[in-house]
Amino acid sequence: MTAGRNNGLLWSGSMLCIGAAAPLLTMGRITMLAVFALGIVLGLVAVFRDRRREIVPVAVSARVSVLLLLGFLVVAALSSGMSPWPEDALLKTGDLALQILLVLSALLIVHLCPDESRRLLVLVFLTAVAVASLFALGDSANCVANAEINELYRWCTKRSRHRGTAFAVLLPLMVGLLASSNRTGSRQHIGTLEALCVGALAMVVFLSGSRSGMIAATGGLAVLTVFAVVQGYFGLIWKALVAVVLAFGASLAALALYAPLIVEQRLVTSHTEFGAFNGREAAWRAAIQMWSENPLLGVGVWNFRQFADGFSHPHNFVLEVMADTGTLGALVLGGVLLLLAVRLLARVRLGPASAGLAASVATFFAAASAATSFFYGWWLCILFAALAIGMAASKLEADNGR
Repeated sequence: MTAGRNNGLLWSGSMLCIGAAAPLLTMGRITMLAVFALGIVLGLVAVFRDRRREIVPVAVSARVSVLLLLGFLVVAALSSGMSPWPEDALLKTGDLALQILLVLSALLIVHLCPDESRRLLVLVFLTAVAVASLFALGDSANCVANAEINELYRWCTKRSRHRGTAFAVLLPLMVGLLASSNRTGSRQHIGTLEALCVGALAMVVFLSGSRSGMIAATGGLAVLTVFAVVQGYFGLIWKALVAVVLAFGASLAALALYAPLIVEQRLVTSHTEFGAFNGREAAWRAAIQMWSENPLLGVGVWNFRQFADGFSHPHNFVLEVMADTGTLGALVLGGVLLLLAVRLLARVRLGPASAGLAASVATFFAAASAATSFFYGWWLCILFAALAIGMAASKLEADNGR
């Protein structure tokens, strides 16, 4: 009895931490990563105590993906070790290995945990996103209200944009989870209060001024809408989509009224020193040049900044992987992403939560095509948390469909 109660506490603690991790970006990146890691540790203890005999069969079923990820780490280590700056590159490769271990562990945990733990995970995530949205809206409003060109303002807007891009990834997943929770109820659609929560999250994205986040979120919701129409559950999500449109209008009006300078700056796509796309064109050219000079293994993970003046990363995950790990690394990672895409698309038919997960992953890679570095730990943590929560909800949909 005591052992069972302890295992239940471990499962619950793990779900609380994993579910709350991504929204905790509002409190800081280190807080988010620490809570996510704590959830993984608690979950692994619960797995080893309760379901350890099932670990090997699960690992064998995912052996192709695991081997490809290990292959990518080997390529990254070789590239980094042979680079002119091996110390920093190998350190970042070690950090990347830890991140991959975290996501594999998270997926193992949600695969083996009980259904009640999966339900708790989804509930914690939705609650944490709603609370974090209110906190982030206050911070974004403060940035807009104090739109002065000084160092404090620049940091405020940078923090807001990173948060907006990250929350853009969570937006389709939130809509899918809410729709899935209402699918078996009497209402058969997202409620007004739930739609308001979706609208608040959307406003965090729109008020952030993150162009990549806004475009990626719009694309992700469009993908989710297509899935919903094709699979026949558009009626579940329509109210959330209306809330997003209203949130966009309210955000644009607030920015135009109180901070027209922000609107003007974000409409500018050229940089006098670095060229088009706000300087990204020069970063893209630099990445292509690095890859052409080191086509097989690249220049080493995290070494782009050592070769490109004025840039820390290429603002494009494909070019970053090619520049840092070469053609070999890009091909191996491409195989991982292809497998992921096939598996996510195969699960879309299960329900709106599975469709929301697929749309959120698409949103992540759309944003990664023009936003932050692919190798940032906080950025990968957003993807990994979304994968864990989405897969938990997808397994619940699969079980309910049987």
